[in-house]
Amino acid sequence: MPEEMHFDEIRVGDTFGPIEFLPDEKTVREFCEERGDHNPIYRKDSPFGGPVVPPAFRASLQGQRTLATRYDMHATFPTRSEHEYVNPARVGKRLITAGKLTDKYIKRGREYVVVESSTVDEDGLEIRRSREHILLSLDRKHGDLTQDRGGRPSGYAADKIAKQKTGKTVTSHKGFSVGSEIPSLTKVAYQSTLHNQVFLADSIHNADYARSHGYAGPLVSGYVLNEYMSEMLVNFFGPGWLRGGRVSLAFIDGGVQEGDRVTCRGTVVEMIDEESGIRLNLDIWMEKGQGIKAVVGKASGILQA
Repeated sequence: MPEEMHFDEIRVGDTFGPIEFLPDEKTVREFCEERGDHNPIYRKDSPFGGPVVPPAFRASLQGQRTLATRYDMHATFPTRSEHEYVNPARVGKRLITAGKLTDKYIKRGREYVVVESSTVDEDGLEIRRSREHILLSLDRKHGDLTQDRGGRPSGYAADKIAKQKTGKTVTSHKGFSVGSEIPSLTKVAYQSTLHNQVFLADSIHNADYARSHGYAGPLVSGYVLNEYMSEMLVNFFGPGWLRGGRVSLAFIDGGVQEGDRVTCRGTVVEMIDEESGIRLNLDIWMEKGQGIKAVVGKASGILQA
């Protein structure tokens, strides 16, 4: 049985995993059908020599899943999700993820941990680097502590975007310039596990519990929202997003409930001429009803010729 995670006892530097999963054709097909993502590179062929796995597939679960090899994680949920996509994952190749606890902090009396993870395929090819900020519980407070302690506001992917400026700034490319909005993506939020899984009483996916904490209903998981944002970014940047794309997301303002109509949007904030092409740095966000932002973040990728 997994043990309860005690904030004062966990240690920065602890390692977790590895965990493995196989994204076979059936799993990827079902994933794409549920998300309504019909990009042919996931089902038929791609520039990488065969179908590839959607880049955000299970990405935002890996920190929690590695911790779950030791701890009970049912009451936790990610508040920030950050990823750098190194190489595309091939459908049918096993993926292996290992995690490390790199920080823990108190914010408004609540306890958070930060897990960095790396995913490789069965051949040792690096696929993805991730970092997740995970809230341990909505109920548990850290004694009488009211002052924040630790926890850096900038994220893994945001740091990468800020630091990796290896070229010169340009003002326009392929009809885009600073301030341009990229094509948006609209979805009606849906998550099958909210229907086919029973959640414990203190899970944010339990309707009564979520409403008792001021949410309109059970939260759609952050990984689903990450996948919607990822679909917009792959649509815009093309398959090249799977090799060098970077994204940092924070989940805010009541989250998203199933049935909400959400729109993923982004604007160009910087354009850099790099050796591999023009890199666009974006501010991105997800809106629900009345323009309320449920997700905010940054992304960066090479705009293909």
